[in-house]
Amino acid sequence: MSAPSHLSHELAAFMQQRPNLLREYGAGKFALFIGGMFQGAFADRVEALKKGYTQGGDGHFLVRKISEKDELVHLASPITSVR
Repeated sequence: MSAPSHLSHELAAFMQQRPNLLREYGAGKFALFIGGMFQGAFADRVEALKKGYTQGGDGHFLVRKISEKDELVHLASPITSVR
């Protein structure tokens, strides 16, 4: 499954930086990418999403779990607001 075209830049940046992220932050944290730039690693997916929504500009950002292998995540519904 490929990423939507508006996330391809963020996904490519994540894939390129994944080895460094694993070394620096370890597996299990959540990385935030906006505009292809790493914005930070978070212990909790919700915190990464909140940061993405507050700093995401046009709303396009990527939150991925830092791990050696890709994990498929299913979301029941999109988050429409974060307070």
